[in-house]
Formats: sequence, C-alpha cells, structure tokens
Amino acid sequence: MTTREFQQKKPLSILFTYFKPHRGLFILDLVCATVVALIDLAFPLVTRKSMYDLLPNQQYRTFFIVMGVMMAAFIVRALLYYVISYWGHTFGILVEADIRRDLFTHVQELDVSFFDHNRTGQLMSRLTSDLFEITELAHHGPEDLFISVVTIVGALIVMFCIRWELALVLLVMLPVLLLAGLLDTLCAQQKLRGAGFTVAVPADAAQAALLQDKGFAKAFALRCLSREVSRNLWSQAEFDTVTAKKLCELREQFWKDTVQLSPERMAVVWQELYARGATIVSNEHGYGIYFRKEDTLYFVEMMADSDRAAEILMEAAREKEVIVEKAVITVGAAQPLFLGEGTRQEYGMIRFDAEPFDISESYLRLMLEN
Repeated sequence: MTTREFQQKKPLSILFTYFKPHRGLFILDLVCATVVALIDLAFPLVTRKSMYDLLPNQQYRTFFIVMGVMMAAFIVRALLYYVISYWGHTFGILVEADIRRDLFTHVQELDVSFFDHNRTGQLMSRLTSDLFEITELAHHGPEDLFISVVTIVGALIVMFCIRWELALVLLVMLPVLLLAGLLDTLCAQQKLRGAGFTVAVPADAAQAALLQDKGFAKAFALRCLSREVSRNLWSQAEFDTVTAKKLCELREQFWKDTVQLSPERMAVVWQELYARGATIVSNEHGYGIYFRKEDTLYFVEMMADSDRAAEILMEAAREKEVIVEKAVITVGAAQPLFLGEGTRQEYGMIRFDAEPFDISESYLRLMLEN
C-alpha cells in the first residue's frame, strides 16, 4: 500500500485491507469460533432436556445417545480450539508481517527532517510493540467479540423462549452487572496484592454513580489552565525520557504528599506517556512532564518552587521543541502554582481497603486517559 493510499483511507479501513490477502484464515477462525459458541449454548439446553424429560420418563436409551453426541461435540470443540489457536495466530502473524513491511517501506521514504523532530525510540516502539498489540487485536478482537456476541445473544434467545419476563429483567440489568462484576474482580485482585486502596477514574456520571455504590468516594481535584510561553534563551533545564523510576523519584523529591505508586505499577503510566512522546523537563527547582501537539505543549504534571520556576521549565521546553507558542498545564487543585488561574476539575475516586488516610491535600494523576 502506498503512502497516498494510507492518507486517503480511515484507520479501520487500512487495517481491514490487510485482512483481504488472508481472508481464508480469517473466515476459518470465525467459523470455528461460531461452532464453539453454539456447542457451549447447546450444553445447558441438553442438560435441561435430560433432567426434566428423558430421565423422569425413563428414556435411558435416548439419554445415553444424547450424552454420546454431547461427548463427540466436546471433542470437536477441543479440535476447533486448536484450529483457532494455531491458524488464528498464523493469521495474526501474516497480517503483522504485511503491516511491518509497508511501515518499513514508508519510514525509508520519509524526509530526513522527520527524524529530527521525532525520537528514534518512539518510532521503534510504534514499529514493534505497538504493532504487535494491533495485530493481537486483529486476531483476538473479532474472534472474542464474535464468540461473546453469539453466546450472549443466543443465551438471551433461549431464556426468552423459556421465561420471557425474567429474561427481560436480565437484559435490562446486563450492562450494569457486567460492569459491576468487572469492578469487583479488579478490586479483589488489588486487595490480594496487598493494596491499601483502589483508585478509579470514571469516564462519565453513570460510571461515577456505580463506583459510589461500590464504596468509592470523590478523591482528587485538578486545575487546568492555559498560558502563553515566552522565548527565553537563558532558561535552562535537563530533559529525560519518561521512566517509572525517574517519575517516582521526582514526585518524592518535589511533592512528598503525593499518593505514590510503586515503580512496577507506575510502569503502566510510563508506557502510556512514552507512547504519546512525553518528556521530563527538570531542574533543581521543579519538574514537568509534557508532550507536544502541533504548536502547544501539554504539561500533564508539573511541580515547582514558584510560578517563575514553572515558567522557566516551560520556556526551556519551548526552546527545545522550537515550534510552540503556548502551554496547557494540569496541576493539582491544592498546588500553590498559578493560584487563582484555571478551571477546577474533579478527578478520580478512591476506595480504602485498609486503614484510610487524609487525602484532602494529596495529589494523584494516573494520566491514562487520552
């Protein structure tokens, strides 16, 4: 696929283009997944028929024939899972190889100036780990989605045939039950790992209400403000790649009342920030984490001794990035930086699983949202 074709198509359309040469394997994967889902749906129906009709009416011959058929069906199910695992992953590998080939060709055609403004490590991450995640989604995404949809829809149809009133109640409650179950599972996993609290960032009011029912309470507040960044060749600072260890050290140094996560868990944050091309700018008076988008610096976290110290960090970042004129800064509501400026935003909810502690002056920013 040429560069012009890439530019004219939408992202999903580009992805599906790579499915076409290997559509035989993709169709085989979906057909096997459909049969597996139908076998799973048939098992409770056959069990119900056997327990309510065959055994009470002493139809033992029919019962054992049905059980034999079900045993054969589960053997077929195991074989189909092998096909899904082997040929499905083969499909994913072939798609990944095609995408990697075109991306490598595209990178070779880029102008030298492109590499002056984009970090080599970030480009390598796009071509390796990010591409691997995309192809894993290309393989497992349609397959898992298809199996889930067939299973849920099929189960609802069966339940409506048996008792439509109860099935209707379940249909209405299904989204809430799925979200609540996922939330309980995640919280239980955190508690088993020894976590004293769980923090979540709801996407909307409905999720916030559900979290509140699960014992979560509003926790942190942020301020978002925009400022013009002046040119100042005398503003000096150091620049580092975002790493979990570096971020934890800076938070400990400049904001001791930060709700701190371990470097291992901060690695999740690091991956997101690294993918967005984020950089740490720091000096003896503060630090900031920013990424550039067009002519704007977005500081997702900043701590400094004074407003002027923060401005020096922004000016140093402007000199490094060259083509920027303004900055959008997100700080904790309790921070003394730029007091009276910005719009207050509620951020995150917390549930204590151990001894609670005061968080009224604390700061936390997961930085996982887009």
